[in-house]
Amino acid sequence: MSSNKCVIVIDQNLPVGIIANTAAVLSLSLGRLNPEMIGYEEYEPELTVIDLISATQTTKSYDEYSQQFASTPVEELEYLGIALYGSKKLVNKFTGNLGLLR
Repeated sequence: MSSNKCVIVIDQNLPVGIIANTAAVLSLSLGRLNPEMIGYEEYEPELTVIDLISATQTTKSYDEYSQQFASTPVEELEYLGIALYGSKKLVNKFTGNLGLLR
């Protein structure tokens, strides 16, 4: 049994189509666990964190998305979801109280 865990957290108030798209993009991004992985260095060295903000719905490229992400004040970011992958203990630390999609 693996000591790692993967969790994807998505805003449950989104329409089903956006939830599905968010899950797909986060999953594909998480699957790219190699040096060319989309994204930047993370805050927890043992935790891969991939986040998706609403700019993904209006931008046409990852560069454009990254620029919008970097230029938007943190308090104005609208997160669609995040994916976490790492040790069960560390992932549970951040997600242990969250419910499952029903």
